[in-house]
Amino acid sequence: MHAVLERRSIPAGALVCAVGDCPGALYLLVTGTVEVATSARHGAAQAVVRLGPGATIGELALLSGQPSAVTVRAVEDLELLAITQADFVRLIAQLPRIAQNLGTILAQQLSHGLRATVTTARGQITRLLDQGGPPLLGYALACSVAWHARRPVLHLVLTAKPTDDLAALSRSQGISAAELVHGSVVPLRRAVLLVVPPEGAFGPAALPETLARLTQRYDYVIVQAPDAFPPELAERTMTLAGDEGEIRPGRPGHTMKAWHSGVVVRPDAAGVLHIPPLSLADENALRQGLLSARTPTGRALGWAARDLAGLKVGLALGAGNLKGLAHFGVWRALERLGLEADYVAGSGSGALVGALYALGYSADEAAQLLMRNSERPFRLPLPMRSLLASAGLRHLVRAIGYERRLEALALPFAVVATDLLHGRAVVLRRGLLRTALLASTALPGLYPPVQVGSLLLVDGGASNPVPGNVAADLGADVVLAVSLGMAAAPSLDDIEALEVRGPLPKLPQVVARAVELMQQQSAAYPVGAALILIEPACADEPTLVLRSFAESEPYISDGEAAVAQALPRIAAALPWLRQG
Repeated sequence: MHAVLERRSIPAGALVCAVGDCPGALYLLVTGTVEVATSARHGAAQAVVRLGPGATIGELALLSGQPSAVTVRAVEDLELLAITQADFVRLIAQLPRIAQNLGTILAQQLSHGLRATVTTARGQITRLLDQGGPPLLGYALACSVAWHARRPVLHLVLTAKPTDDLAALSRSQGISAAELVHGSVVPLRRAVLLVVPPEGAFGPAALPETLARLTQRYDYVIVQAPDAFPPELAERTMTLAGDEGEIRPGRPGHTMKAWHSGVVVRPDAAGVLHIPPLSLADENALRQGLLSARTPTGRALGWAARDLAGLKVGLALGAGNLKGLAHFGVWRALERLGLEADYVAGSGSGALVGALYALGYSADEAAQLLMRNSERPFRLPLPMRSLLASAGLRHLVRAIGYERRLEALALPFAVVATDLLHGRAVVLRRGLLRTALLASTALPGLYPPVQVGSLLLVDGGASNPVPGNVAADLGADVVLAVSLGMAAAPSLDDIEALEVRGPLPKLPQVVARAVELMQQQSAAYPVGAALILIEPACADEPTLVLRSFAESEPYISDGEAAVAQALPRIAAALPWLRQG
């Protein structure tokens, strides 16, 4: 039996498998502990169970041939024994008793899962406080939530005097209050509008019980109600206002003002989300109960919808020297999917690309800009502080941002650097963009460090090469983390110490590779957010400078291929990307 088992080691914090993966192997846990998590009702990861030595992982996916329905992460360093599907089939034929034992394990896990899911789980209640907002604004938000979450949404408007257009839209859906309360209507994955007076089943006394019934069938119940609505019934309150109204700042995105002319990406500095007017296409979409993020109004409301549904997206771009060009391929592939990040974090070369993303460039525009300025940063200096002069690098970062400030960018953006004096990661969210980029890309030994206050800052990859935790801290619920680490090479157990003469790599390449090896030992991952790791299979860079855009295409293609490979896991975490 041991002839078909392969021993594998996995460090604490690393993924064993994720939702949507096809592991193709069964794992026997020898030492260590893993946490098994699934997607909760509103998209966040929810831990189900912890498993220790003797447990098996991946058996259901192996037997069914279907992608994994759970995410398994190492809590401690793991030692695993792995058996491939082909070897497993041969083993079962030789030892049928194994199949019987495996069936017992699966039955026990199913029983545990049923006990965990038979609970009083209810949908989420959100209160909309109307302070002069347009009549259709609340329902447009509900339709955006339904499109993003792909779940049933009820927009309940409690008023005795609805506006004509709101009443007409409610009547056109042909659903009565009694049908909803008594459950005679099958909820569909779209938004439903119900306008009723605050009386009877929807009066103050009966409303808590009515909402309890409705949240058994609708994942999101969005109640637009007068000031008398009991705030304790809702998990959050959001404000609807007219574009000219005066409002108090609150949590970002929890106040929406409409209708506003102009392009909107995210809440402003006061936390207010300005919503453009509904187009004819938007009005047609509202009749179907789904509002996509493909129109200006849908894009603006999409931020609030993702926040309400726990689906805000973070993009964490890792360090990797010239391999950072693969980030443009990842970016290009995400553009084709229509997927925009709500938050961006970058480390090393990922900080340069992340800055361009946060500035609003397209992937191809950003790649061209970087390539036009790719040669000057790699000139040898006369000073002895570093191998490469910083003048060229300063020219590059000035071309990207010059006097722009981090807090004034179109998207929330964080840059990771390393405090050389204390050996710790530093997150820069305020101040000059160019200073932050110089610090994050200052490879030790190649570029001089950057002094910021009392700190001496160098390459962010030295302390946090894949800043997924930083993107999560910005506010992301789902983090797409791009790792540009080197592929693991086969181990050489026994070699003879014989010197071979031949051309050696240039000194800058040696230093860059030493930094890359150091980066692999210090990966940090998010806490409290779903993590999808995207790992472009980049070849080792032959030089430190690219002489033409054509030379960058292999790296960009690697990034695009990595997104295609990770797409099942991305779509599992972000419902609006799923087919059907």
